[in-house]
Amino acid sequence: MPARRAGAAPLRDAREGDSAIRRLTYEHGGADALETVLSHLPWLDLVRARAVCRAWRDAASRDAPWKAHCDALFFKPVPGYHVRVARWDIGAVPAHAKALHERGWFKKAFSETVANRKRTWLTADELSAFSWSFRFKKCAGMEHFDEWWQGGDAKRNVFAKDGTCRLVRVEKNDDDDDDDG
Repeated sequence: MPARRAGAAPLRDAREGDSAIRRLTYEHGGADALETVLSHLPWLDLVRARAVCRAWRDAASRDAPWKAHCDALFFKPVPGYHVRVARWDIGAVPAHAKALHERGWFKKAFSETVANRKRTWLTADELSAFSWSFRFKKCAGMEHFDEWWQGGDAKRNVFAKDGTCRLVRVEKNDDDDDDDG
């Protein structure tokens, strides 16, 4: 038996003894059955199931039990949002987690997305992927510099990957004009 970690119960091996765990795991295609059963657990219980025994750790560490959790996190509508939208569609799923999901690495994609929730910074790629509308507030006293205050369009603030930013004038094209009828 492996050395015991401080404060942790030793891992049991489901192959030892005559138990329901052994029968479920190693007989009659039980590994697939165990993965199916584990896939119905809430994700936190699925993490905890890894401590039951080696067979459960192996099954809970595979990607199959994590697919349903990953799909629910990525594709179910965001609760309480004013429109019906999924996290995958609004950029709430990191690009690297999307790539992991598309490769079938559901456990890693799920854990990366959950870990990403606590992040409080933007990456250079994320920052440079967007442009923001910019205008001065009236209290700034800069209305004569800002075309928005003269009836024009707000400028767009564009960030480059090197950390610089610039204001860009957005030209209206013929499709944007409502005067044409």
